[in-house]
Amino acid sequence: MSYVVENKYNYAISAYFSLANDKVALNDFESKTEFNRFRKHRFVNEKRLKSYPAVKICRLGVDLLMKGQYMGTFLRLSI
Repeated sequence: MSYVVENKYNYAISAYFSLANDKVALNDFESKTEFNRFRKHRFVNEKRLKSYPAVKICRLGVDLLMKGQYMGTFLRLSI
């Protein structure tokens, strides 16, 4: 899914980003120990699965005119 942030005054594109569904699984970690450490710190025993749903930021772009205005930070925190 792609999104565009448009300037409401001149209709210029200020930023854009794309999202995709993904998962975090055992094979994303260097060792099973790292994966188990990840699970123990974030999930209770009943919720410990072999993989967890995740959202991936595929693309994130901000217009150079918006540089220094924290648009990228705002988008990242809004997602």
